[in-house]
Amino acid sequence: MGLWCRLFKFTHDTSVEKIEGFVEDIKQILETHPDTRKDNIQVFFYEFGPHSLDILLNFFVKVPDREVELIKRQRILLDILCLAEKKAVRFAFPTQTLHIESLPEEKPTIPTQTATFQKDT
Repeated sequence: MGLWCRLFKFTHDTSVEKIEGFVEDIKQILETHPDTRKDNIQVFFYEFGPHSLDILLNFFVKVPDREVELIKRQRILLDILCLAEKKAVRFAFPTQTLHIESLPEEKPTIPTQTATFQKDT
């Protein structure tokens, strides 16, 4: 039996309705999957991350060995990806936004040289 734990990270502009619907639909996927333990499924909006809104996902898969666990886990994750496409939610990745205020125009700190030409006589 394998435990699987993951944080899904959504962009900060994801609506409350999309998060609530996504959480409930993931629970439905896990509750109806034949190889998950039904007594300990945890899917929750977990925290406000610095770059994302995080969904916690914990579940156990009832399997005889590691290879079967990977196959079953892959199927569940692909179902979750299909759900994300259907719900039009976007997964986040670390990003930073830089806000630049307009600054007063500054004069150059290094004086510029002006070319002077002398006429040869």
